[in-house]
Amino acid sequence: MRAISNAFMQQVEVVQKNRWDQGPLEIAFVEPSPRISGTEQGFKLQVALHTWNQNYAAGQIRPGDVFEAVTARVPGIEHRTNPNIILAPVTDAGVSELHVMLASLLPDAVLRESGLTRLRANMGLMLTGRYDLPSTFPVKVEQAFADVIWSKLAPQKRTKPEFFSRSSPLRLLAGDARFWMNRIYRIALDRRENGFVPVVQSNERWDSIDDLRKQFQESIPAEEYACFDLRRPLMGGTIWDENDHSERDTVLEEAIQGAGIMESLTPVIELLQRQRAHEDFSSRVSWIKEDFERSFYSKRAKLKVELIETLDDAPVWSTDECEGYGEVLFRDLMAALDVRKRQLFLALRMGKTVTEIAASEGLAGHAALSRRVQALKAKLAQLLQ
Repeated sequence: MRAISNAFMQQVEVVQKNRWDQGPLEIAFVEPSPRISGTEQGFKLQVALHTWNQNYAAGQIRPGDVFEAVTARVPGIEHRTNPNIILAPVTDAGVSELHVMLASLLPDAVLRESGLTRLRANMGLMLTGRYDLPSTFPVKVEQAFADVIWSKLAPQKRTKPEFFSRSSPLRLLAGDARFWMNRIYRIALDRRENGFVPVVQSNERWDSIDDLRKQFQESIPAEEYACFDLRRPLMGGTIWDENDHSERDTVLEEAIQGAGIMESLTPVIELLQRQRAHEDFSSRVSWIKEDFERSFYSKRAKLKVELIETLDDAPVWSTDECEGYGEVLFRDLMAALDVRKRQLFLALRMGKTVTEIAASEGLAGHAALSRRVQALKAKLAQLLQ
């Protein structure tokens, strides 16, 4: 992965010193609507998203024109208190630069087997040159990456992924591509921040850093200035060499262990490997399944509950999803119904059939209940118009 220096476009970078105390890294996938993709408006949005990401250290203080362009496309982002939001644009084919990042960390043999090419990802997540990638690219990358991560989470020969059900916690963890995108990009940010130095002023037209600090201090409230600082832009360069096998492996290990900046996944992985249930296994016959059943049905077996505390420090969301809208809409619909309709609404929402609801109410048949359901649907349709 490669980072570009902001020195090409600006003299200084704003740094919010306490930004990681305000919240974890959030990645928001931005899907440009078809009417702006490939147009001048779409290109300007891409540049704004790139500049937003380039100024990640600024936290809650982003360039004004960039802020306006982003808030026009991502309504509500100006009200979010977390300063650590990265915006990942997505092509119409579903490709993001974070998919390129995952693919760049795959072994050579896996790339050949999956029909993928190793590309160097850019830290600003600009999509230049990515629009030619096919719609099959994200699917292939996510599947191949899940297989590689599985080999690290469960390296034993008898723990092949096909021996476990797709809904088993360990397979869900290995297959959550967005979760790994968040953790790996967080490592990239840390390497960028601690492995690169500011550029040395070589342009006589640049203003004095002291004068710029004074202007900046005068532009924000005094009580907030202590949390911010100015520095010369960091130099550009390589975050990690994707062509180096050992370095690729180090990045994946850091994503699992946390690299001292995130919680380690080791306690969770060890717990999932120790404590299994029947639902974790597929229908295939395997030694590990037989070992589990032998241990589970042993006469001396005793139930043991282990609890570990984890933090949800890898939030990823899409800007096309209106956060909280479903909950607010459900609340408003419930408020418009009487008590009897509310009970029926909740029962249907829980997945109960008309027959099951009729039985719970002591009804011999469900004809009357079916009429109530039809009336409820008509009422909801009227409210949603």
